[in-house]
Amino acid sequence: MVLISSIKIISIGGVNIDLCANVPKFPGIDEEIEVVDFKELPGGSAANYIVGVARLGVKAGFIGKIGDDYYGQILLKDFKKENVDISQIKIEKNTHSGTCLIPIDKDGNRQIFSFRGANAKLNITDIDSKYIQQASLIHVTSPPKEVAEYVAQLAREYKILFSYDPGGKVIHKGLNFIESVLSNTDIFLPSKSELKILFPELKDPLTAGYQLLNNFGIQIIAIKLGAQGCLIVSDKEEIYAKGFKVKVVDTTGAGDSFAAAFTVAFLKGWNLSKCAEFANAAGALAITQVGARSALPTIHEIEKFLEEKEKFSN
Repeated sequence: MVLISSIKIISIGGVNIDLCANVPKFPGIDEEIEVVDFKELPGGSAANYIVGVARLGVKAGFIGKIGDDYYGQILLKDFKKENVDISQIKIEKNTHSGTCLIPIDKDGNRQIFSFRGANAKLNITDIDSKYIQQASLIHVTSPPKEVAEYVAQLAREYKILFSYDPGGKVIHKGLNFIESVLSNTDIFLPSKSELKILFPELKDPLTAGYQLLNNFGIQIIAIKLGAQGCLIVSDKEEIYAKGFKVKVVDTTGAGDSFAAAFTVAFLKGWNLSKCAEFANAAGALAITQVGARSALPTIHEIEKFLEEKEKFSN
């Protein structure tokens, strides 16, 4: 095993191959559309997040499962290239690695058809508590429910920051499904549309944010607003940070890039306004190329982007 004391942030959840197909438009029922371009790219929300963390210069580790197939080898190779510790990745025999089919139209809009594969077989016996204890922050997306609950409890027990971004598939199961995880969450990173699913009776994300603070004692709610930016809610302040205008190529991975930048900035001790601006910039840069990881930025790319935007505004 690697010297695990060097790991700063650990991500737990899905890793898969994204089959990205550029199309002129999304087909209707029984309609055939010709694919303009096709790529096989590493993806998965938890995996994208931790690659984003590594590119920002933070020691990163990943816990998850892949299949013993061709795609699994591609995924391992990519993690190694990105300097992500893979000592805790398990290979599931006779199992297909997670795969997503992602058609992307000419405006950068996407659809996602996902097959969990080996990701669905991650369980609590795959979690090394000694490895967990070395981290400053644990980030969880959408592993099996019992894994998310177990890791959240471990993080609380070990006094490790716990960041949670369950994604749309989990959110659609309703608030009751994630309550046990939320009760041990320090940083929650939902989108505006996901909050609407959790709180359909509430009119705005700010009210939903305060509901989460009051009900679960979450330290920070970082609400992703897409092109509009983000809304940060804590028990001390609320911050709206305007988004940045860029040419949209592919929105896949934008939320993961935002989450990586926000949590890294928070660990650096930055104030929430600076964290929000930094995360918005990372999210904007992530949508300028095809693929969830292709445009995940380095800290220098974000700094350069912000400098150029500031010059333009002055």
